[in-house]
Amino acid sequence: MNDELFKGLLQDCMEATSRCSRACLGEEESHFLIRCAKLNQTSVIISKLAMKAITARSELLSQVCRLCIEIFTTCAEECEKFTHLEYCTQSAAVCRKSIAECRLYLATLSDEYSTTKTNEHHELY
Repeated sequence: MNDELFKGLLQDCMEATSRCSRACLGEEESHFLIRCAKLNQTSVIISKLAMKAITARSELLSQVCRLCIEIFTTCAEECEKFTHLEYCTQSAAVCRKSIAECRLYLATLSDEYSTTKTNEHHELY
């Protein structure tokens, strides 16, 4: 997966989780949805961070991707508790898709990293 495609996916995730967070807080019984709202907001934050890390070609990008997987998983699990709320269902689905794509992207980073390190190793001699 290329960088722009992955950033687009993160943007979609950020939008869905942001909608879910706002909607959870807008519910009449919002106190039951506080954790969901907070986890969705954390997903927004990590999505923004990941997009910035991709743009900067950060050497810590793989760690950011792993953190995305962890946060998106926790967020999806919480949203899935509220299947009667459409925005939670949508957020969970987008988070699950993002988890799968993060894993694929992480695999490409691993391949890229090992190729770069191998080339750097050969250039030393």
